[in-house]
Formats: sequence, structure tokens, C-alpha cells
Amino acid sequence: AEVKATAHALNQLSSRLRTAMESRMRLVAAAGHDLRTPMTRMRLRAEFLDDEREKWLHDLDELDRIADSAIRLVREEVNQDAVEAVALAKTVRDIEAEMVSLGHAVSIGHLDKVCVRAGALGLRRALRNLIVNAATHGKACRIDLAAADNRAVLTISDHG
Repeated sequence: AEVKATAHALNQLSSRLRTAMESRMRLVAAAGHDLRTPMTRMRLRAEFLDDEREKWLHDLDELDRIADSAIRLVREEVNQDAVEAVALAKTVRDIEAEMVSLGHAVSIGHLDKVCVRAGALGLRRALRNLIVNAATHGKACRIDLAAADNRAVLTISDHG
């Protein structure tokens, strides 16, 4: 009887946790989508500005990326990004190219060819966030990747 009661209590707890997680995901998705309309209006208004136009558009691009990140987070949580082999050096190069194209001071140092098993989208998002933070708040960053003792060691160094 005690085991039965404990199992029932654990099942109820699991169900409540699942409901809370689903509610949180719906909230994040709704917030990401709801931000789109005012951001579009602000982008249109920014087009008519003269001296502050670029600053406004830059800030709106950042808000777009935040909203996209929230929406991707929900999609990944729902889809449970499948674990797969990820060529980490290629991922780092792709992120570096993206960051440089956006005007961030990001450089690559030493890159070993390393393959890891991970959720590719989640790993890419996490690395991108770390690199953006280092490049933005640290003024510039350098990325190094080494294979050591059957693991990958990724170092993101900034100047902050």
C-alpha cells in the first residue's frame, strides 16, 4: 500500500511538472511572437529617423535575435533536439563568420578537428550566446578548440 501511494504521488508530481513546463514553453513562445508586431512598427518608424536611425535598427535587430532565440528554445524543447555527431570546428567557424558579418570582433585561434555528440541546435545556440557576450561585453574575443583526453576543450577569451 505504501509503494502504491508513493507511486501515485510521484505520478501526480510528474504530471504537474509536465503541465508547468508546457505552460512555461507556451508563455515563452507567445512572448517571442507577440514582440514581433511592435518591433515591426518600431522598425518602420526608425526608417524615418535621420541621426539615430542606425542605432534604432541595430537595437531592433538585437530584439529580433532575442525573439528568435526564445522561439527556437521552445521548438527545441518540444522537439527534443536529437543527439548527433557535431563537427565542432565547423560550427565555431560558422558562428565566427556570422559574428564578423554583424560587426563583432571575433577571431579564431587554434582549432582541432573535434566531433562531439550533442543536440546541434542547442549547442550552436549556447556557443553563439557565449561568443556574442564575449564579443559585446569584452570588446573582442578569440575562440580556441583543442582535443584533450577524449574530450573537447573550447576556450572563449575576451578583452573585458
